[in-house]
Amino acid sequence: LLAAWYGTSWCPSASTVLDLGSGLGSVAMMSAFRLQGASFVTIEAQEVSYRLALRSVAFNGLADRFDQRLGDLRNPDVLDKDEMFDLITATPPYFSPESGLDASQHPQKQACRFELRGTVSDYCATASHHLAPGGLFVVAFPMNPPFQQERVERAAEDAGF
Repeated sequence: LLAAWYGTSWCPSASTVLDLGSGLGSVAMMSAFRLQGASFVTIEAQEVSYRLALRSVAFNGLADRFDQRLGDLRNPDVLDKDEMFDLITATPPYFSPESGLDASQHPQKQACRFELRGTVSDYCATASHHLAPGGLFVVAFPMNPPFQQERVERAAEDAGF
């Protein structure tokens, strides 16, 4: 939820928000409560998470402000090329599958923690194509151990941030 707090604190006048890898919708919903009147687009690749997010958004009375999309953020068809956002939030998975993926774990949890559908580079690349001029991109990613900080810095630089 740090992505929501930082994003809404540093971009309090955002009227359009994109949440990449939205999972159950927690970041987007927290942002919606802080950005009254903003409209949201969420992208989630896991159908089970997407369906749970649909229910959560409706339960919290936010459905009229949300456009929830089931799809892979790496697929250029999931967003129109001219869709631009004042604020983009992202909470990508942190670990490569080789770093400890356990096949016995729940598949939904695996995709949240391990890079099964893209890396921080993919999140940065998608954000760079859809961030409005003067907009803010907030990504929650670990800075320790040091190689993680290097990964996110390289991803941001490669994406033009």
